[in-house]
Amino acid sequence: GLFVSVGERGIDGFVHVGFGSRPDGAEISYHRAFLSALCVAPSDTSNEVAALLFETAENYALSRGAKDIVAVGEPPEVPFYLGLAPGD
Repeated sequence: GLFVSVGERGIDGFVHVGFGSRPDGAEISYHRAFLSALCVAPSDTSNEVAALLFETAENYALSRGAKDIVAVGEPPEVPFYLGLAPGD
């Protein structure tokens, strides 16, 4: 899921959470979610936007059946961004 926070001056931030595949790669596994990106505007000095985005991502993952959420993953546990850059 991709969630965007929009404030009075435009986009305040976004969060991207996804799921990996089963070990055989045959289909998506919702057991573990991966917080692929959480970005906020530098003006978010109170961390309110970041906290809200993280909570939104967590609720989404749990609603899909995730039992745990990984915030920093290494290949192959970065389901969306793996393979976007040359050489990945």
